[in-house]
Amino acid sequence: MRYADDMVFCFENEETAKQFYEDLVERLNRFNLEISAEKTKIIPFGKRALENKTSKTFGFLGMTHYMDRSRNGSARVKRKTSKKKYKASINKCKEWIKQHRNMPIKQMWKKMFVKLKGYYRHYWNNRQLGCNSQIRARNRKAAVQMAKQEKSTQKFYMG
Repeated sequence: MRYADDMVFCFENEETAKQFYEDLVERLNRFNLEISAEKTKIIPFGKRALENKTSKTFGFLGMTHYMDRSRNGSARVKRKTSKKKYKASINKCKEWIKQHRNMPIKQMWKKMFVKLKGYYRHYWNNRQLGCNSQIRARNRKAAVQMAKQEKSTQKFYMG
């Protein structure tokens, strides 16, 4: 069985979106494929929805998409890391640090830097600098705490 997912379609008006949805369901049925009704939705989104204050958010590929105003006041789509993905990333890094707490700190930071680089490349967004800085700061704090705990539990022997 194959799945095709992670698609977003944008339309100027709701009627066109509903007609497209009906046509898509019909077309997919010809190939014995179906759309997951609980994961599919038509939401007001875009310039008009922002002006009417009916704009909603939606999650797509680990990002929360929402409408807002740019600095010059025009409507634009903005994105930020979803809360779920953000928390999962923090927890994953903490767990990795715990598992590798005996590693020399310089080596640990080299490996952590590679992991953070991958995170930034996936979630990078000019408007999201604060979130990426928080990820870096929280991981640094966890690594420093782990290093302090490890140092305090080490026993030193005089020869």
